[in-house]
Amino acid sequence: MALNRLDEAKSALDRGVAIGIGPEVFIPAYYNLAFLRKDEQGMQEQFALAMGKSDYEDAMLSIQSDTEAYHGRLKKGRETTRKPKGWRRSLLKNIHKTRF
Repeated sequence: MALNRLDEAKSALDRGVAIGIGPEVFIPAYYNLAFLRKDEQGMQEQFALAMGKSDYEDAMLSIQSDTEAYHGRLKKGRETTRKPKGWRRSLLKNIHKTRF
């Protein structure tokens, strides 16, 4: 995606899903791809897929906040940023599990 080779990026993501990597792992990448393609529906679909998945929801709220700010909707972006409180808890839990 960084090289603006969006079709190749999508093919790489699709191959990852095809070989059995959990599709939820690619949600942020598919969202970013949709963003670069100015595909609002694609972004909404990926955002909806992440909601309710504790490992991905908070990251997507952050990405969505960035998208809102990019489009000049700063108030909405700030509101979205305030939502991800579960992320901090899950991060601390994972750190605690890893150390002990």
